[in-house]
Amino acid sequence: NNSGMFHFAVGDRVRWLLSNNRVPPRSVGTVVGFQTTGVLVEFPCGPKLIRELVSTEEGALDLRTRISILVPKVGWKQGLVTQIYSRLEGKTDVFSYKVLYDNGEDIDIDLRNFESKLLLTRDEATLCFPIGDLEKVDEESLLYQVDEWWHQFCTDLYFVRNDYFEV
Repeated sequence: NNSGMFHFAVGDRVRWLLSNNRVPPRSVGTVVGFQTTGVLVEFPCGPKLIRELVSTEEGALDLRTRISILVPKVGWKQGLVTQIYSRLEGKTDVFSYKVLYDNGEDIDIDLRNFESKLLLTRDEATLCFPIGDLEKVDEESLLYQVDEWWHQFCTDLYFVRNDYFEV
């Protein structure tokens, strides 16, 4: 049953209506195929992690996840999550990580304070979604571009404000 074929075609640009670490809000992916269970969509292989989400139980990373962290004055450093810690802050569990960088050094890190992204293979970045969970995106349309610009603007503003308070 390829009813997905009627809604979407291979090559369509789509957005998942929900979000998680692999597919941050507003990420746009490409339809690459169909399965009986839904539509196969390939998303970018280096999605930015959402600082607030990655430190919560809902968004906690798995062990052995490959990530890249933006280290001030150094640039992006790649490594592997080797341990996960959780501690209580107020009434919520906050998750932080031990990361083993590819150069052999390991660090304990609270990803709320750093820009970071997942490093996914193409297979890991290709996911299957029920048809009802996707919307088609018209990247040519002015509305889409304004929407993206506004989202980017708000995101930058939010992070800038956050960094400002951490000093």
